Amino acid sequence: MRWTLRVLGIGAIGWTQGVSDSLQRLFAKDHAFDIVVLRSFPLQTAISDTFPVVPLLSGHVRMGAAWQWHVWRSVGVGVQAGWAWGREVLRATSASTAPYADSMPAGYRWLRYRFGAVYVQGSFRWERRRSDDIFPQYWIEIGGWAQRHIASSLKYVAHRHGRVERVRWDGVSVFSPWQGGLYASFGRQWIGLCAYYHLLPLYRRGTYGEAPPRSYPSAPRWEIGFLLAL
Repeated sequence: MRWTLRVLGIGAIGWTQGVSDSLQRLFAKDHAFDIVVLRSFPLQTAISDTFPVVPLLSGHVRMGAAWQWHVWRSVGVGVQAGWAWGREVLRATSASTAPYADSMPAGYRWLRYRFGAVYVQGSFRWERRRSDDIFPQYWIEIGGWAQRHIASSLKYVAHRHGRVERVRWDGVSVFSPWQGGLYASFGRQWIGLCAYYHLLPLYRRGTYGEAPPRSYPSAPRWEIGFLLAL
């Protein structure tokens, strides 16, 4: 019995040491690599009387992998790539007319345009970090970004015959296939703030509605948000 307990004790110690080593390897931070998760919201600088954007329900979610290379002291370059999901939630008013509106019932309350994309961005980065720091004490990035839309859909909500009707259409062609612009971010350790500027319009160029024709809704050029880099 004693030998059995000794063997079990030695085995438990060995297993505990193995788990400890595995956890240390798991949480060992590669300073040149990050997993980045970002949430941004449109910054509405002008009030529209036709399709007001709902900022807190709109914007981007980006999830990707980032690499950094130091080129001189605390200055480096970086690249990031991954997936992006976005949506524009528009509140309908009495003056609202939108793409696919002729297929919607009267009395719709709001529209939600959604899309999926792949993105890539490059940056110059400055950071303050000691050799034993897992995360930088402070960091600043500036750079450019581009993304390609690969999927899109439209959802509307309407009240008909005393009930709420929700309808979704996939494959709507209202978005420009390419997006791009400039961005900047700054933060402390693993959390930061970011700002994105769109150089290209979100929606395709074109007109819709009755005469005089109106252009597609104009999305805000600026987005602001927060990010996690782990």
